[in-house]
Amino acid sequence: MKLLIAEDNLMHQMILSEYLNGTSYEVMFANNGKEAWNIWKEFAPEIVVTDINMPYMNGHELIRNIREHEIGTYTHIITITSSQEIVELEKSFVNGSDDFMVKPIQENEFIFRLKVGERVSRSADKKAFFDTLARLTELRDRDTGGHVNRIKVFTTILASHMKRMPKYSEIMTETYVKNLILSSILHDIGKIGIDDDLLKSKSIYTDEERHRMQKHTVFGSQLLSEIKEVHPNMGFLDLAISIARSHHERYDGKGYPDRLKGESIPLEARIVSIADVFDALISKRAYKNAFTLEKTLEIMYSESGKQFDPDLIEVLKSVIDEIISTLYPQNEGAVSNDL
Repeated sequence: MKLLIAEDNLMHQMILSEYLNGTSYEVMFANNGKEAWNIWKEFAPEIVVTDINMPYMNGHELIRNIREHEIGTYTHIITITSSQEIVELEKSFVNGSDDFMVKPIQENEFIFRLKVGERVSRSADKKAFFDTLARLTELRDRDTGGHVNRIKVFTTILASHMKRMPKYSEIMTETYVKNLILSSILHDIGKIGIDDDLLKSKSIYTDEERHRMQKHTVFGSQLLSEIKEVHPNMGFLDLAISIARSHHERYDGKGYPDRLKGESIPLEARIVSIADVFDALISKRAYKNAFTLEKTLEIMYSESGKQFDPDLIEVLKSVIDEIISTLYPQNEGAVSNDL
C-alpha cells in the first residue's frame, strides 16, 4: 500500500522513516504541501500523513485538494499537529481529514493509525470514516475506555425493542434505526474541541469548568454540520447532529444547551441520553468509582419524567437483563427485579 508523508521537518521525516523500517508500505516523502499534492496526483497513495504548517501549500489546502479531486477512490488522511495547534483539528476534519496524531509521535501509535487507515481504504465505505472519527473521542478522553462502543450496543438493544412497539413503529424504520445506531457513536465528538486540562481533569468540575465542558454539545453539532456541507449525501448526519447537540437535554427542561423539554427533545437524543448516563454511572471514571448495578438502576428509574423520557425508562426496564448480559456481564444477578 502506498503511503505519502508530507512533512517539512527533516528530523521528523527521519523519525517516521525509522518507524516504517520492516513494514510493507511503499513510502513517499514530500517536503511541502505543493510537492505532496503533485505526488498524490501522480501516484494516488491510499494513505496520506500530513503536517498542518508547511510552506507553499499548508495541510488544510492539501486535504481540500485531495478531497475535491478523488474519483472512485478514497484516500485515508491523517493530520499531524502539535499540542499548540489542537484548535486546528476542527478545520482539518471539516476539510476531510480522517484521523490525527499529536507530536511527538510514538512508534506504536503511528503504526496503529496506519493499520486503521489500511482498513478504511480497503473498505471503500465512508461510514468507516465515522467509526474512526468516533474513536478520536476516546483517544482524547482515554478515561472513558470502551464507552463509545457500549453506547452503540446499548442503543441497538433499545432501538430493536422500540421498533416493535406501536407508539414508535412509524418513526423507527429500518433506515432510522440504522442511522440512529451509527450516529450514536458520535454523541461526544465535540470533546475534540475541549482543552486537555479540562478533559483530563481528575477533579470535580467547578461551575466555570462545567460550563466550558457543556460546550462540547455545541462544538459537536457545529463540526458535524460543517462536515455535512462537504458530504451532503450522508443522510445519517442529520441524526448525528441532533444527538451531538441534544443528548444532554433533560425531559424536565433543565438540561443544555437549549433547555428543550419533553418530546421537543429529538427522540434520537432521548434514547442516547439514557445509554450515555447509564454507562457513565456504572463505569469507573477518574473522578468517581463505578456505581453498583443496584445504585445505577435506582438513579435511572428515579429520574423518570425528570432527566429521562418516562416511556423510554419503561423500555429500559423491559430490556435491562439483555443489556446487563451483553455489556456488563460481571453484574448479572447483582440486583433483584423489585426496582
